[in-house]
Amino acid sequence: MRKRCEILGIADRLSGKEDCDLYQRLRPYRSLLQMQSLKQKEIEELVGFPRTDELSGSEMVGIYKEYLSSPSDSKARLLLLHNADDVKG
Repeated sequence: MRKRCEILGIADRLSGKEDCDLYQRLRPYRSLLQMQSLKQKEIEELVGFPRTDELSGSEMVGIYKEYLSSPSDSKARLLLLHNADDVKG
């Protein structure tokens, strides 16, 4: 994120903030939690955080590429919804 902010010439408002890699923290407890994988969607379900969009991150990459070549309100709404879920809380 810091590098991306630098490239885009915008302020890095996350500088100095502590981050938490849930994958790394939960990995030792994977079998105890009885989780097949530690994908973001599964961790969200574990902690009771329901997503409002149904598309995966890989599907969103395709929609984003389509949006870049042919912008539309419907694609913009999908992208905003997906990213809003990613940054909540």
